[in-house]
Amino acid sequence: LDGTLTKFEADAKLLFNDDTVASLDLSRNGDGANLRAMLDPGLWPMLAPLDQRAGGALTLTGAASLANMKRVPVTLALAAPAGRLNFSTASNFEAMEFREPATLSAQGLDLGLVAAPLTGKADATGEVRLVGLSDFEWKGDVTGTSVTWPSGGAAKITGPLTIAKDGSSIFWETAGAIVDGGRVTSLKQLA
Repeated sequence: LDGTLTKFEADAKLLFNDDTVASLDLSRNGDGANLRAMLDPGLWPMLAPLDQRAGGALTLTGAASLANMKRVPVTLALAAPAGRLNFSTASNFEAMEFREPATLSAQGLDLGLVAAPLTGKADATGEVRLVGLSDFEWKGDVTGTSVTWPSGGAAKITGPLTIAKDGSSIFWETAGAIVDGGRVTSLKQLA
């Protein structure tokens, strides 16, 4: 850590046998604050499930404008081989709450890594609402391409989607999705 409260740079690293497993860089210059973090779960055996879902190392970047602590625009981007997530909102840092709905989008999300047994790619944009400390609801529009599932697939699927987490359950719902080039096949265990 080097600097003052309004202008500083800080960095930290977690190493295993000279390999950087995680790093964190924070900086502030006046009203601008920036974050860059990296995690390579493949180098930490306890994080093998995350490594499998992400497809490799994850990088988180973020920025905030601290000119008005009651309305702080915040952007975060998480990138991994499995795809990219972007989050933006305005927060009240004094009350520790969101001042407006948060936008959460995904680009090039590899369904085979994050939602097996589905495969294909997905792009989505919508709003996310946090419920309590650990639950959420995301509502938006999604486009899936070259999507397959155990009993079929589709060249393209577009439509509205709701994804929610409630306790240990995650559910998704869509109404009015358009399926282009869809096919249904028998499951191997039924054939």
